[in-house]
Amino acid sequence: MPSEFIAPDSNLAHIMASLKQKMDVLKNANAPFPARFDAIQTVRKVTTIETTEGAEPPIIRICDMGFLPYIIMGLAQRDKPQLQFECCWAITNILSSSDSDIIQRVLSYDGVDEPPSQQHPSGRKNFVPPESVDRMLLRFLAPPSRNFPTSVQLRNQTLWTIANLMAESDLIRDKLIALGVLQSAIRILSPNGGHNAAPDVDAIGLIAWLFSNACRFNQRKPEFGRVSVLIPWLRRLVHNDIDQGAENTFWSMANANTDVVSDSYWAVSYLLGSDQAIQPVVDAGFIKVIAERGLPIAAPEIQTPCIKILSFIALGTSMNTRMLIESGCLVKMRRLLEGLENISVRKNIMFCISNICGDVDKRCLQAVITSGFFPIIAKIILTGCNRCVHTEGLYAISNALDNATMEQASVIASQPVMDAIIKGLHMTECVEVVTYSIEALKFLLNKAAMAGPEQCAKMRRYVELHNGVKVLERLQSHQNYTLYEKALELLTRHFDCEEIQSGQGEFEGEVVMMSRPSGRAMGLPPPPPPSMGMSRGLPPPPVDRDDMMLDEEDLDFGDDMEPLDYDF
Repeated sequence: MPSEFIAPDSNLAHIMASLKQKMDVLKNANAPFPARFDAIQTVRKVTTIETTEGAEPPIIRICDMGFLPYIIMGLAQRDKPQLQFECCWAITNILSSSDSDIIQRVLSYDGVDEPPSQQHPSGRKNFVPPESVDRMLLRFLAPPSRNFPTSVQLRNQTLWTIANLMAESDLIRDKLIALGVLQSAIRILSPNGGHNAAPDVDAIGLIAWLFSNACRFNQRKPEFGRVSVLIPWLRRLVHNDIDQGAENTFWSMANANTDVVSDSYWAVSYLLGSDQAIQPVVDAGFIKVIAERGLPIAAPEIQTPCIKILSFIALGTSMNTRMLIESGCLVKMRRLLEGLENISVRKNIMFCISNICGDVDKRCLQAVITSGFFPIIAKIILTGCNRCVHTEGLYAISNALDNATMEQASVIASQPVMDAIIKGLHMTECVEVVTYSIEALKFLLNKAAMAGPEQCAKMRRYVELHNGVKVLERLQSHQNYTLYEKALELLTRHFDCEEIQSGQGEFEGEVVMMSRPSGRAMGLPPPPPPSMGMSRGLPPPPVDRDDMMLDEEDLDFGDDMEPLDYDF
């Protein structure tokens, strides 16, 4: 797209003064077309300038000066395609404003509320457009005809404008979809759509971006019945092995464009926000194309949406999850997890593994175990420092241990995995990490208890040797009440600790944690539970945050620790 603009160091006051002269030209019904065209082009350039204060261009002032009716008027002049293009470009820039009132003002313009000084070239006041701006824009996407010729340049600029609008709000997106924008874009891609020539690279990229924004949502999802028509076209945009005809060159051009492929995969991932989309996406062959072409591409902007798609598919039926595994996606994700340090890719792989591990078919979890994911996840947690990655990794471990058989749990809980769980317990500043660590430890200890007292004792000893019990006790003073409850449950169930309310603490009614084997006692009361009424009794003493921090020796996973030796 053109990138012509006015330099940011231009004098804004001088520019606004020149715009007043341009307004005088537009008001003159007898002004020659070149002068009117120059005025509109100047306004379009001003909508792209950067102010010295770093604020957005003076779009509001341009609208307040009365330029909007003339820009919309230019859109309606079919015999002036170059003027239509300039007006469409100006509309694109105006609609990029962060002011939602400006966007609504453009889309709802009807000429009624404009100042009476605005005149149409014919001399009549208050130009009333033949139809709304969004409908006029959609006409530019229609196949060209004798009565409505549309240049490729104008069509591509319109695609840009509409793609921008689709991302503005769910309401505007739904309105444009209802007007038929998706069908218009599909006709541009279709060899039988009535357009004189196949779209160029710019048009393909803009259509993929438009599709992505059509499937995206902030609060309200698009109606699946309206956007499901995109699935076969998105499949062609990422890899066309369906159509084998003269237009195959066009699809090859689309498939070779990284932005086109990335936006198309993102569109599919947004579609999968609806459960209705899972099976149609699987039936369209996306698992195969992701395994063969999506994951092997060394581009995180493509790999990330591909993995998100697989994550949603794994939430579907067990048959779909097994299809994912059998396609080779699991092996390819393991290689990416082990060899690529991209945070987004790692985080999404771990999320996908969590979903696979939660499948009711234990063969899916066994495939994850056999592929060797858990030692790799544990190593990333032990050597990395990204909390999002830690959270997803520990969630995957927790989900796996919850769904595992006793035999599977004994394989999952290798020494690196146990060390990763214990490290998660120590990260008391991150509630989610600690929560999933406690959950993983709870599921593991429950499995060990089912195996017998000897195995359970070995597991408890390992946790105690690595200061896990000490951390759980210190969580009794954590400000998050949910963590307090989870830690208390684990201590009382598996580590022979009990809660005593008999006033043994320093304060009346204080809750004291007693650990029977070692005689340790907590000196701090638990945080009060959430309550809508007044608290009873004396308030607890203030929590010393420094007391919650662990000493260096608490974090030492020394080589002299006993290795794990158990078999469920």
